[in-house]
Amino acid sequence: MSKVKRRARPQPKSIKNRCGPAGKGTRMERENVTPERAEEWLTHNTNNRPCPETRVMRLAEAILNGEWQENGETIKFNCKGDLVDGQGRLKAIVRAQRAVVCWIAYGVPEDAFDTIDQGRSRSISDVFARNDINHFVHMAGAVTLLYKLDETIPSEPGGLRAAVALSIVAERPQLIESARKVYKAGLSSVTSVGMAICLYYLMALKDPDATESFWAGIREGITGKRNPVRVLRDTLLRNRGENRKLSPTMICALTIKAWVLVRQGRSCTFLRWNPEKEAFPVII
Repeated sequence: MSKVKRRARPQPKSIKNRCGPAGKGTRMERENVTPERAEEWLTHNTNNRPCPETRVMRLAEAILNGEWQENGETIKFNCKGDLVDGQGRLKAIVRAQRAVVCWIAYGVPEDAFDTIDQGRSRSISDVFARNDINHFVHMAGAVTLLYKLDETIPSEPGGLRAAVALSIVAERPQLIESARKVYKAGLSSVTSVGMAICLYYLMALKDPDATESFWAGIREGITGKRNPVRVLRDTLLRNRGENRKLSPTMICALTIKAWVLVRQGRSCTFLRWNPEKEAFPVII
């Protein structure tokens, strides 16, 4: 009696084959995601946002405690087979070493990343990181402040969107150069790096040499008790040791005031800004 020839079990399609070519639309599937499958899928996480370890631990604990629930959120792959959303959930599955049921979206458009979770957790710094912008956290802070200070940037309903933030950086290469100079000067020990990048950029548009001298004085110190740069530096250093610190808005205003005094060739013994009686200072 001849042996019955068994049919080989079909191998699952690769992620890229599941996603299909661009323009074919997104396909949804409900799947049991094992730790092994999650680990394999994470190898497709080639260009995603940073994932906080605390989030992975929190999700893993939920899985182990039986608190994992399907809530409609999907793990997403674009039409090239890249993982664009869900790395935290996949890492948690690997951490917990338990399979869970998830909805998977295959074939999401490539440009969808910048709009995923915009209303919840996908921040401008996430999008900057994905677009290979160096120092993405501080650059996000710099662009957010620039959006408020630069009147040439049109106001957006609902605030600054990630796509607009990207265009601001793309259209202003001097902003990247300002970030490089701020990091080289080591200004993080004195003031907010994001704010410094923004103000350095705006000041350099007025006078590059004076800008370099101004920030060098803040970093290294300068002689003359009534010199605005020294007064500002002393204020910033003193503020770092205070329990009740100056607000970022106040620090920004005082920095601009010091710059204006330097540009006008004036001295001072203190820096003050009263938001109830004064307009916000303008860089000249």
